[in-house]
Amino acid sequence: MIARLVCLDAADPRNDVLLSKFPVVIGRDRHADLYVQDDWVSRVHCLIEEQAGQLLVRDLASHHGTYVNGRLVGESPLLPGSTLTVGCTTFAVTYERTGGSTSLLDSLRDKVRAFLNHPIEAIRRLKPTDESVRDAEPVASFTSHEPSAG
Repeated sequence: MIARLVCLDAADPRNDVLLSKFPVVIGRDRHADLYVQDDWVSRVHCLIEEQAGQLLVRDLASHHGTYVNGRLVGESPLLPGSTLTVGCTTFAVTYERTGGSTSLLDSLRDKVRAFLNHPIEAIRRLKPTDESVRDAEPVASFTSHEPSAG
């Protein structure tokens, strides 16, 4: 699957990025797959993964939250046409869906059960432990400016 995130309000002239390898970590840390230079974005803010032919976003205990279509989410399907907001930076999401939603619901149900049964193990899986992941170059970087009070 290839997805496109179009940054709707970045100061950076490169306003979109193609995602073809999942999962993708979005954050302010320079080692994030998608580096977002926005003080309101956590170092490791959220994760986008592909499941059953569609994208899923999961907040990684960010300080200011992850929003899909203006709604605060912990984990949510990221459907084509959705907006994803991290900090003060908003992306429009585009891709072609494949597969059925039933398997996505089953997958989410399994993840919730696994977390409830083994929360510490589930949290450990959120942190990259492989050196090649931590040392990888980001896919792209964006600079966002905090809205001015006016």
